[in-house]
Amino acid sequence: MTPKKRVVMGFKNNLKVEKIGDQDYILLDDLVYENNALIITVKSGFWFDAISIPKIFWTLIDSPFTGKAVRAATIHDGLYASQALPRADCDKIFLECMKCDGVSYFKRYAMYQAVRLGGRKAYENTEDLEHYKNLVKVVRK
Repeated sequence: MTPKKRVVMGFKNNLKVEKIGDQDYILLDDLVYENNALIITVKSGFWFDAISIPKIFWTLIDSPFTGKAVRAATIHDGLYASQALPRADCDKIFLECMKCDGVSYFKRYAMYQAVRLGGRKAYENTEDLEHYKNLVKVVRK
């Protein structure tokens, strides 16, 4: 029997975007994240707002686009917009992605708790759901 190949969790590439508004961005290349169970791809053309936190918290948590959590927020925004996974799973992957990118324990758990407490409305938004389903691909291993 051949042992299972262990996959190193993490992002497979860097984030490449173009700013298209005050805090709006569009992905120029696919962003890929992989763990032992899933390969998540947010495709080029995905529009997002990076880290959605009030400006007053930027210094405490992270700025919307210069902090370590931006790739994690992009994956999370894609998962929410496409509803590709249940909300709780999207939030757990957000936490996992932040850890992979070196976000401090305090910051990642603060952001995780924020999406657990306040993310329901964003997750349940079905505006353009079919469009987003075409921009986010989740492959189970």
